[in-house]
Amino acid sequence: MRYATVLIRWNDTELMPVNSAIAAEPNVHLEATYYINPIGGGTYAELSQFRGDMNRAATLFETSPQVEQFAIPNTTDGITYLQYDTAPLLDELMSLLSDHAVVISWPIRSTRDTRGVQLTVFGPETVLSEFFAAFPDGVDLTLERVGDYRGDHSDPMAMLTDRQHLVLDTAVRLGYYESPRGATHEDLAEELDIALGTVAEHLQRIEATVMNSLTGPQ
Repeated sequence: MRYATVLIRWNDTELMPVNSAIAAEPNVHLEATYYINPIGGGTYAELSQFRGDMNRAATLFETSPQVEQFAIPNTTDGITYLQYDTAPLLDELMSLLSDHAVVISWPIRSTRDTRGVQLTVFGPETVLSEFFAAFPDGVDLTLERVGDYRGDHSDPMAMLTDRQHLVLDTAVRLGYYESPRGATHEDLAEELDIALGTVAEHLQRIEATVMNSLTGPQ
């Protein structure tokens, strides 16, 4: 199996609705996106890490007509939940992921100007070539690294089990990470048909994995 790390940049459009607002705000920066979940009604939910003035970030989200809801930390940085309306470029890129048999490595790192991201994907050589050849016009690709995959599981999302991914998907979809919470442990247990204590254990391990990666050595 092979991996490829590329820098993806766009100039004439936006990946997500608040890109331009964030790019123009010197006190708020999008560091990385840890998960994007397409949901019904043409919207996306994501968990991303922002740094800077979270009060200013809240203002940007509140005034964006595309952002439907959000939940931000009370510190200068941390994991932020966003639900927002679809954007054409994001639709195209998410369609590429569903149409090609590549596996994405989370998180996706953002450039300082929010006009690009660093993306790593895994798969056979032919699959990777077909995936990158299908990228839409207006998106610039720069190959940074390519090689044989050696099993590096340093990314927190890669360290989650399939079951933990399912629990996380369900928690985001039901609004567990919204403010105020849109779901409880009991709601997740009922939806997943598992014991209440199992839900709590899964969430604790998921959050510990993600947060330890953020507070560890950079």
